[in-house]
Amino acid sequence: MHLVVTQDPRFERESDNLHTTLTIGVAQAALGTDAVVDTLQSTHTVTVKAGTQHGHVERIRGEGVPHLRGRGKGDLFVHVLVETPSELTAAEEDLLRRYAAARGENVSPPGGGGDGVFSRLRSAFG
Repeated sequence: MHLVVTQDPRFERESDNLHTTLTIGVAQAALGTDAVVDTLQSTHTVTVKAGTQHGHVERIRGEGVPHLRGRGKGDLFVHVLVETPSELTAAEEDLLRRYAAARGENVSPPGGGGDGVFSRLRSAFG
């Protein structure tokens, strides 16, 4: 008997365990959220706790591949990726600047400048 296994682009397989990714926004990571992820059979709601960091792995027991010999299934590991916005509206940038100021975080001035080499050269020759 031959068993043929087709790949599913949503998952990476490691023995009887599966791995998938869940991409969330910065606000969702900081404040927490519920997100739906695909499993082999259906979907599962994952509760992302407030303060979740990029790279956190959530384990869903029994949602992996069925064991060939014996009972049960492997697990599904959900790798959380926190997406940092690359383009902000003026209102979003203002909110983030006020948030950074409230936390005492040093950020680049408006326009993305800074004290880098190119910024200093520009001001020297500009």
